Amino acid sequence: MPLEKPWPLDATLRLLAGLFASLSAGWIVASLLGLGPDNKFGAFLVSTLCFHGAMLLLVQVFVWETGTTWTGAFGFNQPDALRALLLAVILTLVVLPCAWLLGQLSAYLMTWFRLEPAVQEAVTTLQSTVEVPQQIYMAGAAVLLVPVAEELLFRGILYPTIKGLGWPRVAFWGTAILFGAVHMTLMTFVPLTFLGLCLTWLYEKTQNLLAPIFAHSLFNLANLLLLVLMPPP
Repeated sequence: MPLEKPWPLDATLRLLAGLFASLSAGWIVASLLGLGPDNKFGAFLVSTLCFHGAMLLLVQVFVWETGTTWTGAFGFNQPDALRALLLAVILTLVVLPCAWLLGQLSAYLMTWFRLEPAVQEAVTTLQSTVEVPQQIYMAGAAVLLVPVAEELLFRGILYPTIKGLGWPRVAFWGTAILFGAVHMTLMTFVPLTFLGLCLTWLYEKTQNLLAPIFAHSLFNLANLLLLVLMPPP
């Protein structure tokens, strides 16, 4: 069982250091190219390549260092894969309305405290993008690249590492809170933290990272379709 074997702390720290270095390089490249409000897609492209794309490469190095394989490291070889995916679908159907409700509640509270509710930068970028190839890239990244990379980081590596140090509650709550925080949007912090808790539970339940990856992908797809069909004002 993948969750029963904690990852070495030094390997996890090296992965995080590599990710930080990649993000720093991306920030430098974006600054040199002048990517900002006038070129949101360019900034989004650099961000996804330096975070999510780099994460895939860093995980490959992580797997080599720990002497395991992708299937063994993240439970891809666990039996009952169809059951795990079915549970992911059921969880997504339950989580979606709850997350949407939490998002609306967050927006209401922000307004009450005289704060301006703002959606994620990726959403505004997609709304302002008119080029079809760029829209295809953004949609593909949201549904395919982002769920895989983020689940590898938060559920696949950080959660078992912290849990293996003897802090299961810190692992459960801390990785979910960090997951909500890295999206850097106050209005989505609570619903995404809630999603993170549910995805961690799903990983524990199935011992197969495919389940939270699939649920995360369905969650992003549903929100993408909602954005297309019912764009916010």
